[in-house]
Amino acid sequence: MGITDPINNVFGLLSTMVRAGVIAPLRPDKYLRIVTAMQRENMAITSGFAAAAQRCPDRAGLVDELGIL
Repeated sequence: MGITDPINNVFGLLSTMVRAGVIAPLRPDKYLRIVTAMQRENMAITSGFAAAAQRCPDRAGLVDELGIL
């Protein structure tokens, strides 16, 4: 494991998030809320849901046989 591996991981994560549309032009307070939500989830799979909820709070987050959440 080289000294640049963590840096490469961060850039890889950021580029993936840009391509996925998670990082897009938003107000600075929205970015702060997204980062806070992702830290709260410890960068787990659920951090994507937390970020999406902060980015688009008026959209449905989960749809299943019981309805929309």
